[in-house]
Amino acid sequence: MRQKIRKISNTSALVPKELLPELREFIQSARQAVAQAVNAGLTLYWRVGEWIRKEILKEKLAQYGEVILQALSAKLVSEFGCEDKS
Repeated sequence: MRQKIRKISNTSALVPKELLPELREFIQSARQAVAQAVNAGLTLYWRVGEWIRKEILKEKLAQYGEVILQALSAKLVSEFGCEDKS
């Protein structure tokens, strides 16, 4: 049987003054850390792609690049594994 939860009229009296600002800071810090991690990951992919395009492909595109990327992908997946995105 579900118990009905009584609505509390004065919730601010129940929360210690220092708790809310501390929790806000924890949440903001976590959000910042996530944003930095995502940015680092995107930057890594961009740098790898840029390096391959300039140094390996010498600005060439199309089939030659696809073959290199497939071979490189196979080697990296065998070493680091693959996250299934489906």
